[in-house]
Amino acid sequence: MVGKSRTFRPDGGCFAWTIVAASFMVSFLQDGFRDSFGLILPAICNHFDVGRAEASLTNSLMVFLTLGSGPLAAWMVKRLGHRLTTVIGVVLSALGLIIAGLYIQMTSDHHHQQNATWHQGFNQGTPTGSVDHLEILKVPAPNILVLHISIGVMTGLGFGLMYLPAMDIVKVYFDANLGLANGIAAAGSGFGQFIMAPTINLVQEHLGLDGTMYVLAGVVAFSLLFGLMYSVPDVAIEDIEEKQKETIKESLMTMLKSPPMMFLIISHFLVHLGIFVTFTFYADRAAIFGISRDNSTLLLSIMGVSNFLGRIIFGKLLDKFRSRTFLMVTCVLLLNGISVLVSQFLTSFAGQAIISAVFGATFGAYITSLIVVISMLVDDITFPFGICLFVFALASLIGPTSVGHMYDVYGSYLPGFVVVGILAILGAAFLPLAWWAIHRRREERDRNVKC
Repeated sequence: MVGKSRTFRPDGGCFAWTIVAASFMVSFLQDGFRDSFGLILPAICNHFDVGRAEASLTNSLMVFLTLGSGPLAAWMVKRLGHRLTTVIGVVLSALGLIIAGLYIQMTSDHHHQQNATWHQGFNQGTPTGSVDHLEILKVPAPNILVLHISIGVMTGLGFGLMYLPAMDIVKVYFDANLGLANGIAAAGSGFGQFIMAPTINLVQEHLGLDGTMYVLAGVVAFSLLFGLMYSVPDVAIEDIEEKQKETIKESLMTMLKSPPMMFLIISHFLVHLGIFVTFTFYADRAAIFGISRDNSTLLLSIMGVSNFLGRIIFGKLLDKFRSRTFLMVTCVLLLNGISVLVSQFLTSFAGQAIISAVFGATFGAYITSLIVVISMLVDDITFPFGICLFVFALASLIGPTSVGHMYDVYGSYLPGFVVVGILAILGAAFLPLAWWAIHRRREERDRNVKC
């Protein structure tokens, strides 16, 4: 038998808002690095002597596991709690970055040793073919697979164990003010991009790629201080494990049979192809357009600020005009998709700055709308939201890797950005179909009641 659980949420107060601040900082440090990864993409290509597709797979794996590890993170939160799960995530993430830094530093010696060996052979008049190759093989050549495992898998999984607790802990403390609290906590992502982009740029210029990894490991490790602040208030909870199992099974069947949810999932997938491609290649493409590195960093900062503002402002608008949610979100997604498509043709700094502002604001607004839209389709949002996160993860893996491959084949980002831009616009068109399916279902239900 399942009884009602009696819960108490402070819904404010010093400690509750401290938890929001801690969640904000975890998002700030984690998402700031993830969304600024494109700044170090050229350096990775040069060091490992690989194309954009192989290099961007590192980021794709990291984002995929950050989002796709949601079920594992949820299980660990239930078993270990928010604090310990976050600590494990921080350690794993920082360790992955340290390993990457050590490996890059070690293989940097390969290039120096190889050059020194060839110079020695040349100066001694030794024929090229008779140079002692054992001298060259003392230090291994860089292998991008190491970065795929260290940053892509280890850091990505660690980020996943940090991400879910940071979002989940807020609802434990808030009820009536949950929207505002969630908006502030999630806004750490945009603010992190604003600060981390110039920071990463500055560090890379002075310390190189390996030094950047060490600094990023220290930044991620700093999240430990905020994760240790997580604490769940005393709550009386009934044993509902069996009910939860039934809910998951019923939710899955409901989703598979629900046209509105299927339209929403398709929309999410197509839109996120453009989103993740933009985050991954924006800075690198700006350099190809002839925009300086400092200005490329500024573009990411503009994107971060507009992202930050978009989340908070659009959240307010959704509360005020809830009945027009689907219309507003569809307009936001159309603007986002158009910004991805048009960005390939506005090559000046001014044009790219406008695109950065539009893309950042619409992305932030879209993220704010996720929970609201899903709650309008289903009563229990936990499992459907988890499925949506996994769909985001698939898009993060497929989108950047595909566009990176197109760049390697055609030598230009034009084909890739045009394709994902068109698909993102198509994804926006699927959202009204979800709204139409909802109204059709309601009309059929009303007719059945009348009969």
